[in-house]
Amino acid sequence: MDGEVQTRWVPTAASTFETRELHVSNQGAITDMSPLTEVSDLEAVLASAQTWDFVNTDYIYLMGCSQGGLVSALTAPDHADEIRAAILFL
Repeated sequence: MDGEVQTRWVPTAASTFETRELHVSNQGAITDMSPLTEVSDLEAVLASAQTWDFVNTDYIYLMGCSQGGLVSALTAPDHADEIRAAILFL
């Protein structure tokens, strides 16, 4: 770096799950949402993010809070070769 300031940025994807958007009438019923349907949604986000030019696929992390933490914890083992770490919050 020779004294130069190096700028780094971290691409971040945050998803909301279709059935959670209660203000949109045709997105599905909240009763159709479960941790397992959210795992499927998260897997779709993961697959998509791996195709983005600006994503270093050696450094993909999952992060979730509450039910999002559960979903991340359920997703991570099946994608251990794709995910560097999981950060889970209560």
